[in-house]
Amino acid sequence: MSVSQCHDKPKLENLLIKKASKAKCLLAFLSNPLTHFTSSHEHLIKEVQLGLLRENRVRLSA
Repeated sequence: MSVSQCHDKPKLENLLIKKASKAKCLLAFLSNPLTHFTSSHEHLIKEVQLGLLRENRVRLSA
């Protein structure tokens, strides 16, 4: 691993954390029973959940 890769790792982790927190906010909004649901919302919820799982795996393996 080069020095620049080591230096960029905290930036990458921060980016992943920001994306994950945005996804969690979106998931909370879409999961709210007051939000009007459509079939596309349900599809989006699944996509967000899968994205969070992938990001968690990436963060744990880093």
